[in-house]
Amino acid sequence: MRERKNIPQNTRKMDGRRTGLDERQQQIADRTGTVSCFLMLGISLAWIIGQLLWTGEVTMVLGETVIFLAGGIAYLAGNIRNGIWDRGGRKRGAFRNLLESVLFSGVFTVLYVMIILKKAKEGTNVAQIAVLFFAGIAVLCFLSLTILEKAAKRRREKQEENYLD
Repeated sequence: MRERKNIPQNTRKMDGRRTGLDERQQQIADRTGTVSCFLMLGISLAWIIGQLLWTGEVTMVLGETVIFLAGGIAYLAGNIRNGIWDRGGRKRGAFRNLLESVLFSGVFTVLYVMIILKKAKEGTNVAQIAVLFFAGIAVLCFLSLTILEKAAKRRREKQEENYLD
């Protein structure tokens, strides 16, 4: 194993690599990266929704959707792996998960209905499709939020046990 030079701790990242930045600068760089990531994800989502509303063609936004999903999944997986679920510090619960699921489902149901109305044939029961879509997305979101919250909690507890040892 290679011997490391005597470098002050504040110029090393947590994984041991030298950065040349002090702790404050590293926090600023990390925050800038996070803001940039959210900006890219937000613009991608806005572009996807705009194109879907304009053209109604899912194939037109397939690339953007893949990029958006990859970024979102990578961010989510990194946070869950590190036991981070809610940055606000408030305790989450079933009611909050349900509320967020219903809100999210409602927004996407409205967008879905707008797209369907452009493409549907005369006499299509859009209301029934919308209710089924809303219910399905709400249940899927609620289950996803609950499972991810429990996974993050387990991971955080495991990390705390390791720190206590």
